[in-house]
Amino acid sequence: MNTKLSFLKREKWLLLIVLIVSIIVIWLGKDYTGFLTKGKFDPCPFLVIITLSFATLLFVSCLVLLVYPCLKTLRGKIAGFLIVFLFAICVNFYYLNVVSDNRIETKYEIQGAHIQRDTVFFKEIKEPLVKVSAVATDTISEKTTFINILLCSVNNSLSVFFPSRGNYRMAEKLNGNEQLFLNFYYLSHLLAYVYFALLAISVINAGRRMMNRSRTLFNYKKRYVFAGANEASILLAEDLMKTDKNDTSVIFYLPYSVSNNHELFEKLDSLGFIVKYVPLDGSRMYKISRRHINKGNAYFFLDNNEDLNIKLALKFIDRWKNINVKKDLNIYISVETEDIGLLFNNVIENVDKSSKLHLHIFNQSDITARQFVIEHPMLTAPLAAAQEENNILILGFGYLGKEILTKTICDAQYTQKRLTITVIDEHIENYYSDFRFRCTEAIEKYKIDFNPEGVHHARSRAFFNWLLRDNAAKLLSFNRIFVTLGNSRINVDLAQNICNLRKNYGLKNSKKVIFAHINETGAYNYFNETSNESITTFGNPDKIYTKSVVVNEEMDTIAKQLHFKWSASHYPTAEKAWFGDRANLLWNQDSSRASAMGIGNILHLLGMKTIKASDKREDDVIVEDEEFANRLMENNYIDILAEKEHKRWNAYHFTKGIRLWKMEDVNYETLKESGMKANQIKEHNRHAALIDFDQLPKLDQLINAARERWNSENSDNTPKKPDNNQQKDRDSILEIPRSLRQALCLIIYKNS
Repeated sequence: MNTKLSFLKREKWLLLIVLIVSIIVIWLGKDYTGFLTKGKFDPCPFLVIITLSFATLLFVSCLVLLVYPCLKTLRGKIAGFLIVFLFAICVNFYYLNVVSDNRIETKYEIQGAHIQRDTVFFKEIKEPLVKVSAVATDTISEKTTFINILLCSVNNSLSVFFPSRGNYRMAEKLNGNEQLFLNFYYLSHLLAYVYFALLAISVINAGRRMMNRSRTLFNYKKRYVFAGANEASILLAEDLMKTDKNDTSVIFYLPYSVSNNHELFEKLDSLGFIVKYVPLDGSRMYKISRRHINKGNAYFFLDNNEDLNIKLALKFIDRWKNINVKKDLNIYISVETEDIGLLFNNVIENVDKSSKLHLHIFNQSDITARQFVIEHPMLTAPLAAAQEENNILILGFGYLGKEILTKTICDAQYTQKRLTITVIDEHIENYYSDFRFRCTEAIEKYKIDFNPEGVHHARSRAFFNWLLRDNAAKLLSFNRIFVTLGNSRINVDLAQNICNLRKNYGLKNSKKVIFAHINETGAYNYFNETSNESITTFGNPDKIYTKSVVVNEEMDTIAKQLHFKWSASHYPTAEKAWFGDRANLLWNQDSSRASAMGIGNILHLLGMKTIKASDKREDDVIVEDEEFANRLMENNYIDILAEKEHKRWNAYHFTKGIRLWKMEDVNYETLKESGMKANQIKEHNRHAALIDFDQLPKLDQLINAARERWNSENSDNTPKKPDNNQQKDRDSILEIPRSLRQALCLIIYKNS
């Protein structure tokens, strides 16, 4: 069999083989059913019955598993059992109650004919058959009650589910007149049948779980592990399987508390995922084996309980360190809490330097906003009434509103326009005030206004009066409006109302202006169909929880190369630079990823774009490295783009709460605290390079003078090299072709 087959195909073949074998066994032993013979054909009757019963169980189990799509739930299995059971009762009851009286005499003849026909092969079993048949016929007499007939019908019907048992027959020693005893006799057999029927159903269900877990025995090129299951993890797992196709497995580790959730298991199993129930929550947490850690490519902690995600991730990292696995560890953690990176940074500092821990901390709001600015950059936003500025309105300032704000500020730095932002949220004073206190310099620099003129509620009359005041001056001034109130229906309704107001003032096209967030897959599809294309919806979980967005290996490769260029004087290779500064590892990596996100804007300004090498068409005109460098030298584009990149870098730090270290406070004594660096984020949450691009040479002069003094005073130590911050920004632009090439991407002209 081709090893590239997915396990689902292997499982079907295995079930089919077992099914055929069980049918053969039952067929070969069909003449033993219903009684125990004493002749040479049956030297071990008990073993024969056990073998046939086991074959029957295999037959029923495999049959159910093969037709599983029709019986996806336990309720469906029980319903199917009852339907067949009731149908068989009706058939048997009709036969015993109506037909049997007319066929008592002919039954001997039928049995005799049957025996006569088989005499050549089975002479030894003639007398037992006739004897049993006669006893059975005698029990169905005029003295037999309705209850006797009914219970006998039920028992014979149940024998359909246990072919090795044969049709039910009364024992010879029982007296047909003892009706009460006979009723209990029948009833006891009925209860036994029902019990074993339910047992068979549970065995089938347990057997399916065992077959599901047996998939871990197969070797796969890629193995992804999820702790906990929710909509996000299932969507991402589906996309991973779809993207990587063959030889990929996904394992879900679920807590014992959900082991009775059959619908969840059925869903995961039907999608081809492996499900393992382990103690994830509670005092005794599961310790994943060394073998599984060695085989895993990535581990995802995406449960709705972010405390559990943090706890499991920390325990897993600790386990990884203790068993000393040399393989790279890729971990993805979903956490809404800000500054959680500080906790993991302390963990990373204690990791062996030879080990490579790839840690990605994100949340749905983060990746939603990230994907939005990639698909809808501010460079493509329509002109506002005041064409010299970008005027943005954000309605709702929860987790998503905050992420939209910070990423839009960074994205807007590639335009030449001033930025003005208005935020309206009724809960900002009670729940979301942290940004206002942490990022005071960002609020001042980018003119962020919270709840202007006492307008607190985005659906209030005061809000609409404010929008329409002075002949709708406010309404017409915004060239980007985000509606992120937390409820999908409310978001769309409010966005449609604002869109209709714009139409009243002659602005018919709001598709590139008004954006409503929808965070449910079903609602996203529905509103997309009914919104008559007047607004744009974003945030579809189907498009967010994908490998290209969450894992995004290309982005990491690009960021790694950009980071290496920035720190090349300290590290010999990109890999060593990426994991070099353990004390600031997560910060440096996230900052480099933010820089990589801006490449699309830089190429857009040059009339270019990037594509995957595998997506290249014949008519695409590739931009070679030399051609790219020559283009940058035209009209001093290199400095123009370097300045924009520096503005974006400033915005990233300001929106993270980093403060400006004023140049008048930078001196030799203060620089010694940070090793003669402008970066004092760890010491004092400040950075001296958060200034305009044209002021950087003055800062370099100040720092380089301090480094020269330090070198003369510490001649025994490695000398500090002079700094050139403007050149670093230029280098990040010049490094774009190489970093894209590392990620197997190409640069082409947009009009090609």
